[in-house]
Amino acid sequence: MDGVALPLQLPAHAHVRRHHAALRLLLALPIVLIGVLGVGLIRPTAHLRSLNAEGQQPLATALKVGFSWPVSRALDVQVTPHVEGQVVFEDALVQNRLVRTLVFVPDRTWQPSTTYILTLTDVESATHITSRASDVSLSFTTESLPALTSVLPKAESTIVADAAWVVGFDAPRSPSAAVAARLEPYVEFTQTWSADNTVLTLRPNQFLAQGKQYVLHITRAPQQLTFGTNEVAVLGEPQEIFQGSWSVREPPGITTITPGGTGVALDTSLTVSFAEPVDAVAFSAQVKLAPPLVGAWTSVDNKIFTMQPSDLHTATTYTLTIPSGLRTKSGGVLETDVRAQFRTVEPIALATTSPAAEAKGVRVNQTVRLTFNQPVQHEGVSAQLKFSPPVKGVWKWVGDELVFTPVLALAFGTPYTLTVAKALKPLQGLPALNNLTLRFTTEQAVTRLAVPFHRQDYKLSCEAATLVMALRYRGIDIGEQPIIDAIGFDPTPKKNGVWGDPDIAFVGDIDGQQPGTGYGVYAVPIAKAGSAYRPTRVLDGATLQDVLTQVQAGNPVIVWGNASTGQRVDWKTPTGKTVRAIAGEHTRVVIGFVGSVSNPSTIVTLDPLYGEKRFTRAAFLADWALLGNMAVVVE
Repeated sequence: MDGVALPLQLPAHAHVRRHHAALRLLLALPIVLIGVLGVGLIRPTAHLRSLNAEGQQPLATALKVGFSWPVSRALDVQVTPHVEGQVVFEDALVQNRLVRTLVFVPDRTWQPSTTYILTLTDVESATHITSRASDVSLSFTTESLPALTSVLPKAESTIVADAAWVVGFDAPRSPSAAVAARLEPYVEFTQTWSADNTVLTLRPNQFLAQGKQYVLHITRAPQQLTFGTNEVAVLGEPQEIFQGSWSVREPPGITTITPGGTGVALDTSLTVSFAEPVDAVAFSAQVKLAPPLVGAWTSVDNKIFTMQPSDLHTATTYTLTIPSGLRTKSGGVLETDVRAQFRTVEPIALATTSPAAEAKGVRVNQTVRLTFNQPVQHEGVSAQLKFSPPVKGVWKWVGDELVFTPVLALAFGTPYTLTVAKALKPLQGLPALNNLTLRFTTEQAVTRLAVPFHRQDYKLSCEAATLVMALRYRGIDIGEQPIIDAIGFDPTPKKNGVWGDPDIAFVGDIDGQQPGTGYGVYAVPIAKAGSAYRPTRVLDGATLQDVLTQVQAGNPVIVWGNASTGQRVDWKTPTGKTVRAIAGEHTRVVIGFVGSVSNPSTIVTLDPLYGEKRFTRAAFLADWALLGNMAVVVE
């Protein structure tokens, strides 16, 4: 038997187990295959994750969209009404590829009480086997500005001379609104917000004039802030949200005390009138004035007492106090101290202005409103007002408010100074000691070309894609392939630090990985390819001002920068030429800017991968400098 192989004999039940195992494997394969295909066919759903408890979008919060399944980043985002902003992806699962959260960061805070529609185009699973892209629309409403809920004391009631107003709101005050208040007749007061910012207290800095009526105006001006910095970008027109009137009650047993309020002339006499006669000697001895005044109280009927002081001073607040205990002839007793205040004439000053002093982001078509601390002569007032730089418009009085309406819009991004000459005449008070000034700066101009977006066809075809966008803006209906054919490919293989020349043709695999198997192409071949359709040229030695001048003239400009690390990965060509190269070489189209050509704050680009992308001036210059400020203009 040595050397003879005998067949292995298995028990009968072992053959049965092997047969069953094979059968189970065969039955499981369709299930596994269906599961894999099912993952690929999943259609992600979207929901908003940034809404507050009331289902509204906070004004100063980025919009967050969560997906039920990881999605591809190759989707378009639009907000209607149109909102400028940037898209960021979060919750990446694998190398920033499987993302489950989209964040839309607006350039400015949202408009209050506004319904927006977020449209996501080409939404598809990041694990797709077959394309099942779909469009998603999500509607949301932004939160409202805090509403005024109460004013105490209630309007149309009688108040005491040292009353204060307490104004309640239904939510904490918002940075998206500027609340202001003023009293007629004019009274200075101190504004104090409660710790939770829902209650505003208005406390006059002096006693109100007894027996007078006061009207309180409360206005609110909406303002959009630059997102993330809370700097005012656009200041809206103030709107009145409350108006009410109150009467200041007469002191007990006293019918009138004059003068009251502000702007009292220096030759004014003081008068105290009682409802019934009082002891004249006791009155003269007990009544007090602070600061003290030189003069004597006289009366012919012991009911009306007058004093003609000889030393009233300008811009001074005087307090008259009648102490408790003063008796009337009939035996009545004044139970509490009675106080009254008045303030003598002072130089004309600005009481309230719209826009506020040193305001930023003022709309170029906004009216200018002024009120003064005292009545002034209306006639000829326009001759005392001057804008720098000059502005043509019409001044007119609306009650005690002086309103200026420009004939033409103001200039964008411009500081203006309104000077009110000290020659302005008061009705009773004193002229201003110096010229009065109001300074404000208008909103920045926005220049933007309507360049259509095109997403690049290949992993590394950004240069062809940006030229497609620029040419389509010029009315040329073209795709990437004719441009890629015109650019051509450098066949030099990558080996031992030697590779092709991007100044001549495309280097590497256009659908490869950068900078391993593929790279890109530089300005000269792109300009040559574009010249077959439109005048296209390289901007040699270009500055940012050169680029923005072209954009302002209506010409899109392709610029080279970085979409990755920006690390230098230079190599040499077969001729020994050193190629300046970076990891993440990428092109974008400059389509607009915020501000002026000489002083922009923001550069707007169209990225063939991610759509609109905005840069601060510093960030753009740093990115553009990585490859030596390369640029191509399509005219």
